[in-house]
Amino acid sequence: MNAVLKYRCKMSSFLESLVENYMWIPLFVIFFGGLSLHISLALLAYFFSVDMQWGATAKVSPLNL
Repeated sequence: MNAVLKYRCKMSSFLESLVENYMWIPLFVIFFGGLSLHISLALLAYFFSVDMQWGATAKVSPLNL
């Protein structure tokens, strides 16, 4: 998608943009490969505008009788 945008804005040729996009792949694999599944899922949900809510289990105090 980014390669098409750069090509249509006449920033560079389509092939150059495509090569530049593929050059970023190792960095993304290393960076996102080190993140936990929950953080990666949250980032993807944000990028694709998916509504996501963080929740937690209810915590009950042992002194609360």
